[in-house]
Amino acid sequence: MRSIIYSADPEFVSAFQNASLSFNLRPECIQTPAELLHSCTSQTLDLVVIDLDSAEDAVEMLPLVKRESANRELVIFAASNRQSPEAMISMGASLAMAKPVSFELASRHLRDALLITDGERRQFNRVTVTGPMHLKTASDGKIEGQLLNIGEGGLALKLARVPKDRTTVEIVFKLPGDKTEFRAPGKITWADPRGNVGIRFGVLEAAARYRLSDWIANAEKSGGPLPRV
Repeated sequence: MRSIIYSADPEFVSAFQNASLSFNLRPECIQTPAELLHSCTSQTLDLVVIDLDSAEDAVEMLPLVKRESANRELVIFAASNRQSPEAMISMGASLAMAKPVSFELASRHLRDALLITDGERRQFNRVTVTGPMHLKTASDGKIEGQLLNIGEGGLALKLARVPKDRTTVEIVFKLPGDKTEFRAPGKITWADPRGNVGIRFGVLEAAARYRLSDWIANAEKSGGPLPRV
């Protein structure tokens, strides 16, 4: 993944560089508008972190980068103590936060940015799991089943019966090693006559999204199989 940091603030750069290492990223640091625009137009960047307070002409560059980037899906993360997050979003930022920035805050917001940039890839990567679960639908009620695999975008199940209602469902299960129930909205995207079902998650609350992402990251580090379904 290609990323850059546009800032002249050593503490800001250090926080994001250290946070980036946690995600195996090596962002390039840029300090002039010409370098920023050249990088965004001459290569396919995935993520740009912009410090609106210290970087030269950053406020003017933010919408320009959004408009001129070679990657139309570029994710722009902006930070400032002079502009509100809402104002930064309106100028073209995908994500925004108030300064000052600590390592912990940089890590948290960088995780959000990566979920956007890498979501289309990671939503199909699944960790094989086993364990009981159930789902609920408006017309079919509660249906018991077993987990087969799970990823950040959804999961596969083996159900006692396939529900007729394939609109919104609620899935309830426990992640292996976790004692707390995980509840998530979802939609059935495929099913076969044997009761195997694929579900895509709906919008997850932030706490649930972080919890799931952390669990999957730990499972990946342990070397477990990651079949694509």
